[in-house]
Amino acid sequence: MTAKLFCRIITVACIAMLLAGCPSKPVKTPVSVTNIEPAQRNFEQWIRLASQAPADKRASLYLNATQAAIRTQRFVDAQSALAEAKRHPMTSLDMMRWQLYQGILLTHQGDFNGALALFSKISPVGDDDIRLFHLWRARAYQLSGNYLEAARERIVLMSLLPEARKQDNADAIWYLLSQISPDYLALFAQSTDPNTPLYGWLQLATLRAQYKGRPVELLRALKTWQARFADHQANQWLPRELASIQKATLYAPKTIAILLPETGPLAPSATIIRKGIETAYLLERGARPRLLFFDSQTKDLKALHEQLLAQSVDFVIGPLDKARVAQWLALTTIPTLALNRVDEKISSAEHTYQFGLPIEDEARQIANRMRQNGFRHVATLVPDTGLGQRAFDSFRKQFLQDKDNRIVSQKIYIPGREYTNTVKSLLGIDQSEKRRKEVERWIGHEVEFIPRRRQDLEALFVHATPMEGRRIKPLLDYYFAFDLPIYSDSKIFGGKMNDRLDKDLLRVEFVDMPWLLQKHPAELSAILEQLKSIWPFAYSGGQGRLFAYGMDALRIIPQLGVLEAFPKQYFSGVVGRLYMDQNTLVREMPWAKFTKKGVQWIGYADELEGSTGQGLHP
Repeated sequence: MTAKLFCRIITVACIAMLLAGCPSKPVKTPVSVTNIEPAQRNFEQWIRLASQAPADKRASLYLNATQAAIRTQRFVDAQSALAEAKRHPMTSLDMMRWQLYQGILLTHQGDFNGALALFSKISPVGDDDIRLFHLWRARAYQLSGNYLEAARERIVLMSLLPEARKQDNADAIWYLLSQISPDYLALFAQSTDPNTPLYGWLQLATLRAQYKGRPVELLRALKTWQARFADHQANQWLPRELASIQKATLYAPKTIAILLPETGPLAPSATIIRKGIETAYLLERGARPRLLFFDSQTKDLKALHEQLLAQSVDFVIGPLDKARVAQWLALTTIPTLALNRVDEKISSAEHTYQFGLPIEDEARQIANRMRQNGFRHVATLVPDTGLGQRAFDSFRKQFLQDKDNRIVSQKIYIPGREYTNTVKSLLGIDQSEKRRKEVERWIGHEVEFIPRRRQDLEALFVHATPMEGRRIKPLLDYYFAFDLPIYSDSKIFGGKMNDRLDKDLLRVEFVDMPWLLQKHPAELSAILEQLKSIWPFAYSGGQGRLFAYGMDALRIIPQLGVLEAFPKQYFSGVVGRLYMDQNTLVREMPWAKFTKKGVQWIGYADELEGSTGQGLHP
């Protein structure tokens, strides 16, 4: 052995002895990325980790990526990651996660039956997956129309959600239960364990159906429910709709001033309105307020306001004249229900409301009915009057909200004139006759000819009085529009059934007050015959409408604050359903139809077959 080689051996041995004598540092065990909650990484990070991981770890990582994509609603990415996970070996836990995410994607694609079948086979683990399971199972049930089971899933989900998301979940439960008919709600409540959260929710949902159209009674019932279910999750997270009711101002005036004109062109109408107010007053139960009547035309409004304050008036009904309404709302500090609507924005005190019977409400409702029935190409026929123009403008604005809708023919008629040419032009009959003449001129002799109306018309809106309607409808039938659906406002109904005359209006559908359609509140049934003998005008056309208007003007006062706080609620009045939209009462009326047996009640928009619930309310 050479000296050089010997030195190398000695050097290596010394180094080895030195290393052996040094204390070793502890070695850190690598943390498995599969143990990290998916919420801690985004989709791209999980995909990158999966592509670099050993084959037996990749499925779990791709599933984490799938969950991350679902949470951010990147469903295309979720689909690709889920497919990639399927290509690698899976544990039983991985397979359960795969089924969960596949069920979620099926729900997103609308295959709720396939999704529910997968959901029924699994019991997820991990907070994120459990939340996703109940949320998407609820959505699948909702898509299938099983609103009760959807609500049940969300009720379970409530305890799993962070505080910031519980209110939205409570609102979702409330919405789902609102889709169930009152009869089924009652049936489900009877068969549900009273000790479960679902039972409390069902009892709460039943209140809305039970007190529909009676907002103040709903508020009282809600307070009773809250006392009974003090510890219920819905009491802690009360749906926003119901929570808004609790902020309502409840009006219980002791002295009401009614401002109506005793002279001038509106005086006759005011007299009928006053009779309606007095009738509603006689029907009041319990303590009645004191009513004071004032002539709104002969008094300076500012001086009148001071007089009312001096007499401790705490609520006002009126004025009726539009100009006077604008003046009054600009100065009053007393809660007021004005008997008209003003167009301009007024700087008025709080607690002032506007209540009118404008034709615009009816025209919008007719437009919504046509939209609800799927009509896209319609025609209009209105008189050359200010009211006719207002009806057309309102109808047009509402109907054309759908971009595919068209008013393909719009005609104006002169009341009292001959309507034949107008109807022919409306239906395109004149153009058909013109084409016949051109053909005859071209071939040199007459031809057999049956005119055709235009075929793109799906429905017709007519604004007409009963007399005008009885002349127009037979012309429409004669010129081949007997199968055309015709809709009209309340002007076409005189308020009295007349089978002999109304046969000319067969199949015309129209909106009008429940009062004139003989649908009265239960509390009025006992005095109806007496009312007819005392004030027979109470049921006739224009006067009957004003009479009902006066009744509701008094009856709605206690409801105003609740309607203001809860815009989706309505009051069932004798003039129709009354909703509140920015301190203005908006009216929705029921539908009726002229038939061989007289005027037939059809119902409100949300009661009609195939209804989407689209009425007039905001």
